[in-house]
Amino acid sequence: MQNPNAKHIRRVSWAITGLEAGVVLFAVGLTLLYLNPFWHFDESGFLDWRVHWWNAASTILTAAGLWIVALALIGSVAVIVSRFAGRHPWPYGLAALLVVGGRGYRTGAVGGRWYTDSHARSETEM
Repeated sequence: MQNPNAKHIRRVSWAITGLEAGVVLFAVGLTLLYLNPFWHFDESGFLDWRVHWWNAASTILTAAGLWIVALALIGSVAVIVSRFAGRHPWPYGLAALLVVGGRGYRTGAVGGRWYTDSHARSETEM
């Protein structure tokens, strides 16, 4: 028999819930993209105009799911490191710094040249 005064220890973490929500959003987006009912041609040989709206909504759901999964994975690593470090808050600050600081750094190839944002700015300021 359970004791009504017993302390409940919750084992489910917010990071795991975020990971599950991201996976569900990603799966719903892919399913909606696959089940698009507007992939048919009309009498004049054009696609139905609603196909683009359906694809955009499905792609947004899929992308949101991927972002949430990525953030939840970073949060999960922060939770694990925090528990190994004696439940100190510094891993959460490091994870937040990684998320916020990582947004400004992008690389890509334009015109066959690799650049970063800081490199592109220095060339335009000259």
